[in-house]
This record gives sequence, structure tokens and C-alpha cells, in this order.
Amino acid sequence: MTTSTAPSLFPCFLNVAMLQSLALSKIVEPLEISNQTLGKVFTKAKSQRRNKTRFSTATHKLRKKRNSLILLFGLMSGQSYAGLIAHDLAGASVTSPTNLVSFTNDALGVFESGQDGFQTYLFDGGPLNFIPDGLIDRSGVGYLDNYGLIMPKAGFSFFGVTDTVNASNLAGDATAVWSFDVTGSTDISVAMDFAAMGDFESSDSYNLSYAFDGNSYQSLFEIDVETALSQNYTMENGNVRILNDPLSVQTIGSPFSYSLNNQFQTFESTLSGSGDLLHIQLSVVADGGTEAFGLSNIQISGQDANVISDPTISVPEPNTLAIMALTMVGLFRRFYSV
Repeated sequence: MTTSTAPSLFPCFLNVAMLQSLALSKIVEPLEISNQTLGKVFTKAKSQRRNKTRFSTATHKLRKKRNSLILLFGLMSGQSYAGLIAHDLAGASVTSPTNLVSFTNDALGVFESGQDGFQTYLFDGGPLNFIPDGLIDRSGVGYLDNYGLIMPKAGFSFFGVTDTVNASNLAGDATAVWSFDVTGSTDISVAMDFAAMGDFESSDSYNLSYAFDGNSYQSLFEIDVETALSQNYTMENGNVRILNDPLSVQTIGSPFSYSLNNQFQTFESTLSGSGDLLHIQLSVVADGGTEAFGLSNIQISGQDANVISDPTISVPEPNTLAIMALTMVGLFRRFYSV
């Protein structure tokens, strides 16, 4: 699979370093004489026999301003940046994944029927799309359709799952693995968009897990069949379907589960550990042509010196960082003018 390399942010970081040096030159002197400044406040207060309460308040405020500004400068001078470090299935605005090293799908090309699915699909906005009927809702284009996921827009890409238990795959097992390069990243989290519709069975299983490098897989999102619940699904034409046994999703560390419907929603889990390669595995057994599950917009974020740009993530531009640095200089000059 074609992968793309994130553009270098070195010029941006160089400008920030220069601006930090400028800011530092403006604040070192006030920091060095801050104790002298406090001494002057004490002397002036004593000589004028000011009220003790007013003197204490002024001294406290000056110390507080100094400490706050030191903290702000420390945050600005950090070497890592929080942001997007890898992605896949991000939609039409991104033509290829970023930092995706490999992708495998053991069911690709196995199913003989076009109504069975376990693969990546691209919705082009038309009524046919060569996508299984159970996966997408076509009621908005004049079809009598009571099942399927709502496509947010033309050009929408997603990984769709329906009826993996079929004549071509009697056991029903199907597994896909995404492997991303996350070298040097820490505090990693994974966000995905999920949608589902159908009257699922307790025998259906949807397992999403992750592993760093060659380590054991751990749960990424807990996806279960809620056999005691029902769910309302609003079709694109406004009709409402009520079905039993919906799917729910639970993120890592959360005590709550959320029922999925036929509109894509974003969920995020924070991972434990780090490594060079992050593997995300989807293992499924799904029996039913009117039961649909989809995931899209895989986003991996973390602390990294080279975060990437993406239409869904706001990354500060060099001009923004320059304004931040100059604002810091102005704050120091204002707070230390006594």
C-alpha cells in the first residue's frame, strides 16, 4: 500500500527557537533582578509606613506573576508537540494514509457474493457503489432501504463488515491489521469513527485490539452485543427503525458503554506503553446480511517532535507561533514594569 511521508516541520521549529531566544533576552534581566525588585518593594513600603496588608498583597501578586510567566515560558520551550502522528481512512480530502507501514486483510477476495463484506470501501455518492446493500443506507436517493449506515458525504472511505459467515467462509473468521510507524512518540491515543445497525446475535464478535512491536495484543475498544437493549435508527429519508440487540462500544478505562447507531461517531482510547510500530487488529465473526458495522477516520495522536497536518486537526502555523512568542515578551514587559 502506498504511504506518504509527513512534511518536515524543521523550518517552523527553527523560527520558534529564534523567537524563544528573543523572548529570553527580554526576560532574563527582569528575572535576575526580581529579588532586588522585591527588596525595593519592601524598602519603599517601610519608608512610607504603608499598611501592612497592602504591602503583603502587592508582594504576593508580584511573586505570582513572576512564577506564572516562568511556567509559561517553560511550556513554550518544550521539544515535543502534541498532535496527529498517523492516520488512515480519513476521507476524500486525504488521498493516502500517513505513516501506515502495512495493512493486511485475510478475507480480501475470499467472498464470492458481493453482499458479503470485510474490506475498505469508498462511497462515491452514487446509488450503486459496488458496496453490499446491508452496509449503506440508500433511502436518500429514492431506494426502499430499511438497513445500512448513513454515508456522511461523497468520497467517504470506511472499513465495512457484514455477513462474514457465508458459503465462502463457513467459520466466519476475518482479521485485518493496520501497522503504523510511531517511532519516538509517547502518550499515544487512538481515535476512530464507528457506526452499526442491525439485530445482532450474541454469537457475533467484533474485537479491536492493539500491540506495540511484537508484544501481546490488548483491548483497544470493547465492542459488545447488547442483547437486553433496543436502538432507534433514523434512516436518511427520515424513517425510524427500532431494532433489538444493538452494538455498544466502550473505550479504555471508561466505566460506560455507548450504543452505536447508523451514523458515524468518534471514540478515543489512550494506550499504555510505546514502541516503533503500533499494530491495530480487527477480528470479526458476523452472521447476517442486514447487520452492518463500519469504522473510519483512524487517527493516532501523541507527543512527538514531528506531528503532521490533517484537515481534521489544527496544528499551529509558524505565524501563529511567532505571535505567541511576541505576546510572551509583551506580557513580561507589562508585568515587570514597577
